[in-house]
Amino acid sequence: MLPNFIIPGAQKSGTTALRIYLAQHPDIYMVSKEIHFFDDEENYRKGIEWYEKFFDDCKGERAIGEKTPEYLYDERVSERIYKVLPNVKLIFVLRNPVDRAYSHYWHNVRSGLETLSFEKAIEKEEERTKNPEFKKIYSYKDRGKYILQIKRYANFFPKSNMLFVLAEDLKEDRKNTLKKILKFLNLEPDFEFKDLKEKHVGGIPRSKFLARLAGNEYIRKHRILKDFIKRINTKRGKIPPMKRNTRKYLEIYFEEYNRELEKFAGIKLDKWPMK
Repeated sequence: MLPNFIIPGAQKSGTTALRIYLAQHPDIYMVSKEIHFFDDEENYRKGIEWYEKFFDDCKGERAIGEKTPEYLYDERVSERIYKVLPNVKLIFVLRNPVDRAYSHYWHNVRSGLETLSFEKAIEKEEERTKNPEFKKIYSYKDRGKYILQIKRYANFFPKSNMLFVLAEDLKEDRKNTLKKILKFLNLEPDFEFKDLKEKHVGGIPRSKFLARLAGNEYIRKHRILKDFIKRINTKRGKIPPMKRNTRKYLEIYFEEYNRELEKFAGIKLDKWPMK
């Protein structure tokens, strides 16, 4: 058994919430974890039989899916998916790239992977991401160029196999957004989804030392220990707002890419401020 739809991203855009919503539907089977088959070399070498095992618990559901947000950004993935699943449907969840970048940054801060200010981090991004080991970690701006990543998929898949969902719509107009997704999956659109309880995943680090410890390479390889350090080191509280000049700079930076995305995807990005 293999999936007939995939949520490839974007990272920090609400894909986990969407997975949990869709898993409520009796005719949808969603894998509960990120598989990282197509983007992780070690997993990819395990072969399609390894991938299929994640869908062994499927009990005849019509829509079978998985979500791994790294699939959108990784340059190799679109072709790899096409070779295995040429008819798969793709649901892209896209968030205002300015907010996505800031959320990505604070995730790295909490994980002990970032010690620079946000302004310095985006200034140093190009230099840092020349190192392949850091490309996925520090790609705050680059990941927000959604159109470039989606066009890689368009090289293999028709637009009819793609659905573009705004993270802002999923949050503010959940009911109609989920209806649109169900129609795309050829399912009855009037299913009543239960509201999700707000899960607090934000916060700010109590200790810079513990944050750096959580980012240690040895600690990162031991998920239980890493998660424990993050948990005890995160205190509730809103992250500080982005500086106004920084937000304006990023809005201008992303405008060209957002305009092109609007045309390609046929969607309105009114909720993403542009100059």
